[in-house]
Amino acid sequence: MKNKKLRLILIPLMILLLAFTTLTASAAEGEEAGTYVIASVSISFEKTGFTTAVGNVRAIATGNIVYLKSKMTLQVYNNSTESYENTDSISTKYSYDNSIIHNHEFSISAIKSYRIKVEVTSCTDVTTQTRTHYRVMS
Repeated sequence: MKNKKLRLILIPLMILLLAFTTLTASAAEGEEAGTYVIASVSISFEKTGFTTAVGNVRAIATGNIVYLKSKMTLQVYNNSTESYENTDSISTKYSYDNSIIHNHEFSISAIKSYRIKVEVTSCTDVTTQTRTHYRVMS
């Protein structure tokens, strides 16, 4: 309960801080320079049943966004290589606004360890920015 209250306070503060520290994209000759940034990304990945887990992504971008894209890839832990590997389970969602909410239910095995790889992409008239995050299943 304490963590949820802390998140409710910290997330808006982070958004405000990041909104003031934006990246400026350099424009080609004859184009106006635009300011853009993926200001906030919130990710959760929780086991919801014996063989199901849900990934949730929320992202906010500032600037003149053409679209936002969220891509979740389910990864499984390989004990022999001691690393996570991509599975065929991928979910992608687009938003043509400055925010995106992406929820997806994944089928999992009860005896394996999983995480999701999340790629959030913002596209403007001038450039594209992608941030990659990982979240282990809780």
